[in-house]
Amino acid sequence: MTHQGTLFGAPNVFGDLQPLARRTDPAASHRAAAKQIAGNKVASGSSIILDILRRTGRPCTYREIWAAANDAEQAKLREPNTIAKRLTVLERRGLVRTGVERICTVGGSEARAWELADPPQGRD
Repeated sequence: MTHQGTLFGAPNVFGDLQPLARRTDPAASHRAAAKQIAGNKVASGSSIILDILRRTGRPCTYREIWAAANDAEQAKLREPNTIAKRLTVLERRGLVRTGVERICTVGGSEARAWELADPPQGRD
């Protein structure tokens, strides 16, 4: 497997996952992506999202996840759209999956609900 480098030549620490910035994105986007990776914000945000889904115990839209986050979690996530971005990364990693599309209790419009993926089955 080849690893895609970032704007600064460092290997993509997420292996086969898509980078945070596309090649066609402006330089500012690449700098922001590098800052997210360097500050471990991607992993931290993903961990918060998984914790919230565990706490709620039900499928949630990204806005419902934001609403369920406490003040400290919201400060780390910064905005609801961050959750939407992290959910796609978590889906590619097999940690969450999309549930049904339904009316979001926060936004009032039809949205995709996300839930924790089934844990891998161990061998007996």
